[in-house]
Amino acid sequence: MSKKKPPAPAPSTALVLLQPAQLDALPSGAIDVEFVEAKVVDPLAEYLKTLSSENSKRTMRVRLNVAAAMLRLGATAETFPWATLTRANVLQVMDALRQVRPELSSATINLTRAAFRGMARTLFNIVIDDRRLMTADERMAIDDVRVEPGSRTPKRASLDDKEIRKLFKAAVRKTPATAAARDSALLAVLFGAGLRRDEASRLDVDNFRNGKLHVRGKGKRYRDADIGPDASRAVEQWLKVRGDGKSSDGKQALFLTINKAGRIGTARLSGDAIFYKVDALAARASLGSVSPHALRRAFVTALLNMGEDLGTASKAAGHGSITTTSLYDQRDATKVAAAVGRLHVPFGA
Repeated sequence: MSKKKPPAPAPSTALVLLQPAQLDALPSGAIDVEFVEAKVVDPLAEYLKTLSSENSKRTMRVRLNVAAAMLRLGATAETFPWATLTRANVLQVMDALRQVRPELSSATINLTRAAFRGMARTLFNIVIDDRRLMTADERMAIDDVRVEPGSRTPKRASLDDKEIRKLFKAAVRKTPATAAARDSALLAVLFGAGLRRDEASRLDVDNFRNGKLHVRGKGKRYRDADIGPDASRAVEQWLKVRGDGKSSDGKQALFLTINKAGRIGTARLSGDAIFYKVDALAARASLGSVSPHALRRAFVTALLNMGEDLGTASKAAGHGSITTTSLYDQRDATKVAAAVGRLHVPFGA
């Protein structure tokens, strides 16, 4: 009588983690579902969800794209296997970026470091089958990668009245004339209404009405920002030049790109483009490096100089907290000293 063979042991199932782009690249039937359990994870998407503004998401995606290409030939932020990220990878990229200085600023290098740290935090927070995609030790090791010391001249915190005038003159004298009209209107909403650059970028033609701008701010919060008669005239003059054509996104973007010949395009002027436009105008005006946020601070400071209270300035700037607005106060320290000097202290009275 023949003995029965013992049953073969059940094959173990291997867990494979795939990102969406990796899954799409696999041919049909490449994964044997009987032996392999495939789970789709998307660390990039999860990381970008933690960023509040579209500008931040765009910036960090670019930095991770650069990093992925440095770590693996042909890789992108979507295809690089972030679950394998280590401190050694981060150091490799940081060292490579330092080799191209001074062409690459320390701020850009530190942005890449911040993107890596954000990705590490995301990987640590993703748990699959009771296992984190990154250990606590690895996350801490990436967090500890040193900051690249800065060497560039910092951008101006704010601008005074004379500097604001210089900036507007630089815009008015710009050629071609279409660009002069657009950039003057752009400065008018950045300074005249205290808008953030992304808020200005999102403006459509119909958001300007009756001396107000309907603005979508941070956290998708909407507000009606008042804009004075001088700033309104600058916008109205630009609208006459702009025409009523639609932008490439199917809307009527207020600010559009313009080529060197002065032809108005259909692409919406992005937040990054606004950043560079302001900086270029500041260079024309011999003001050094200036960001759009300097105009926002100048707007708050101008309101305070005119005697408006902090609450009014905070509401005008669209701040969620008066504390934030107080940090924008760039009034001259000599004025503060003079005000304190006028304070009567009845010592010895």
